Amino acid sequence: NKWKAQSSMLREAIKASKAIDKAIKEGKPLSDIPNMPSQVPDDRVPCPHCGRKFAEETAKRHIPKCQNIKSRPKALKRRR
Repeated sequence: NKWKAQSSMLREAIKASKAIDKAIKEGKPLSDIPNMPSQVPDDRVPCPHCGRKFAEETAKRHIPKCQNIKSRPKALKRRR
């Protein structure tokens, strides 16, 4: 369940933050604190043409359409 995984990650991040704060206050080295677990794996499919990520069913619809778009900008440019 995605919600449970995200909730668990948030709780672990809060615990890690509290452990870091406690170590700093006590003057302990931060290397003694265990590392935070990695993020939940991203199961979205990247589009090879535009680089956006989609759910599997959505990617099946998007990718064939995206490869035929001719007016797609090569890269986003910021106006100054």
